[in-house]
Amino acid sequence: MKMKFLLMLLAAVLPLQHVLGQDDETPAKKHRLRLPCLVGNYFTLEGGMGLQGMNYDLLQAGATGELKYGIDLKAGLRHYFAPHSGIGVGLRFQDYVSSATMNFMQSQSGALDFYEQPRSYTYRTYYNVFEERQSVTMLEIPVEIFFQTNITGRLKLNLGAGLQANFFAVQNKYENTGGKITTKAYYEQWDLELEDMARYRLYDTTGFTGKYDYKISFSAIGEAGFMYALTSKWEIMLNFQATYGLSSVMDNYAAHYVYDPECVSKEDGVRAGYKGTYNGLMTTQAENAKFLSVGATIGFRYRIAIDNPQVAMEFDEALHKARRLKATEDEDLNLIEALDADEVERRRRRRDTVALDDKENQRKKRDIESDEFFINDQGDTVWVNPVEPVVVDTQKVEVVDTQKVVVVDTAKIKEPEPQPVFNVKDTLQMLLNILNDNYCDLNSVVPKTARHSKELDRLAALLKEYPEIELDAIGHTCTTGSIAHNKTLGMERAKAIKAELTKRGVPQSRIHCITRWFTEPRYPNTTEENRMKNRRYELKEHVKQQ
Repeated sequence: MKMKFLLMLLAAVLPLQHVLGQDDETPAKKHRLRLPCLVGNYFTLEGGMGLQGMNYDLLQAGATGELKYGIDLKAGLRHYFAPHSGIGVGLRFQDYVSSATMNFMQSQSGALDFYEQPRSYTYRTYYNVFEERQSVTMLEIPVEIFFQTNITGRLKLNLGAGLQANFFAVQNKYENTGGKITTKAYYEQWDLELEDMARYRLYDTTGFTGKYDYKISFSAIGEAGFMYALTSKWEIMLNFQATYGLSSVMDNYAAHYVYDPECVSKEDGVRAGYKGTYNGLMTTQAENAKFLSVGATIGFRYRIAIDNPQVAMEFDEALHKARRLKATEDEDLNLIEALDADEVERRRRRRDTVALDDKENQRKKRDIESDEFFINDQGDTVWVNPVEPVVVDTQKVEVVDTQKVVVVDTAKIKEPEPQPVFNVKDTLQMLLNILNDNYCDLNSVVPKTARHSKELDRLAALLKEYPEIELDAIGHTCTTGSIAHNKTLGMERAKAIKAELTKRGVPQSRIHCITRWFTEPRYPNTTEENRMKNRRYELKEHVKQQ
């Protein structure tokens, strides 16, 4: 069972090494979406194991002690009053297991034998690799303060520290697990040692069990680990925890024998009823017994909240975007291109349209430059290739046959003035670039910069002239406030710019309102200046679904 727990913890740690061990990040990785830490109430449930036992000082030379593996179960409630800070209380069952081994001899002088004239001797007790194992399952109440922060994507860091009351021993046992106790009688006057005499309780004995009386004690506790979001409510937790006892778990050390045969200074009538009493190691040979543990737990955290279904759905969508987001080596692509494939397609289409327009203009220029002519001896311009009739002071100049030469008086030819090429896509994009340079106050839907009335008039006129063009009005916010508040605020900003265009005669059906709240920041939300620039509206050409 213990090996299974270790394998489970190892399987949970290995993926985190892959996530945290990548140092070379591309620009897309550095701008990866980080999910917010939410305030509110959380329920946690964890289980694990580690080195857990009682740490004590042994009096006898040659005695050794060690901690053993134990189980750790913990349930708790946490309240985060700020995105990164909170407090919590819980209920914990921790299995403390330790053992000690003794190799020494203890003497009890003044023992009397059973003869008519009792003789005094020394009762010796030999502890030969004698091992005692202590096991106690404590019911504990931990109180902690917590800190959480997002590392990247859906991974968060969790830190906690506090005080724990070791309240009640649910299971309590000690037992002799190895070695033996051998008793002997030593007569100093003859320098003689007797053994293996049952009448004098001189024999080997073992197999002692019993319970200790534990009292309420206190421990300092700490934890550090990771949380990985599955949905807007559920998270997987992996924590490394430690407990250090601040007060003793038992009463002060009492000077008793570990094993007391009760054979010293007995009256004659009682000698036949001698019996041995095992008092236990922790009441005779151990001082300052305190709980100590180091281990790891794995579990889950559940956010106790009633969310708007739309907010929960969009939060989950953001989780999936963070999961699907992959690093790109193309430094020309920004975060929006990495998160929104439709935007990438729209940019590609715009680039293709501009390229086609440039190609057509270059072809026309080559056609004009390809017309050949020369000046004859009389100074007249002679055209070789056929040309279209041109207007010369309201008279037409006839075009000659391709095999003949036409003499034209250059003084009478009026060259047509070149007309500027009007490109709808370029004009639309130019207006959108100007209008998208805006930002808003924290809770305002009206941009703080100029309203760009002139550009709005030109955009409205362009939309009315070309009814096939539709726009997306997108509202953006910073990370200040809750998700629900930012969702609503982003939609209000989108509706505000839509109202400006519909006021100028653009049909409402051609403006589509969208809120992106703080999932598509223009700059990282790390300073107030950046957050101000992220509070804005944005206009984009709407791409119809095929």
